[in-house]
Amino acid sequence: MKLLLDENLIPGFSAILQELGYSARHVYDVGLDQTPDEEIIAFARSSGETILTNDLDFTRIMALSKEVFPSIITFRLGALNPTLFREIVQHNFDQLIEPAEEGNLITIDDGGIRIRKLPLYR
Repeated sequence: MKLLLDENLIPGFSAILQELGYSARHVYDVGLDQTPDEEIIAFARSSGETILTNDLDFTRIMALSKEVFPSIITFRLGALNPTLFREIVQHNFDQLIEPAEEGNLITIDDGGIRIRKLPLYR
């Protein structure tokens, strides 16, 4: 699973992911900071990356697009600090590899993990 972190996530989160064995980079790393979400989605689709974000706009855009990729992992946890982020990745990300590769909207919140297959409207 290749991961692209949106600008609303701490850039250091990509280093945490890399330390844990995941291929990850931040939008700053590829010159996509201050870029519209639609362009980030197009970039992730062409590069085969799953987007990690706190931004619900990515989910809305993908739902309306009727596209299958990229997968979006949305964190809905309030204050997401590096310690909590590392814990979530260590305990949950191995089970998200297959859903991310198949095209899904994945939400991680206080209630757990929800996975919705893309496209939402068939």
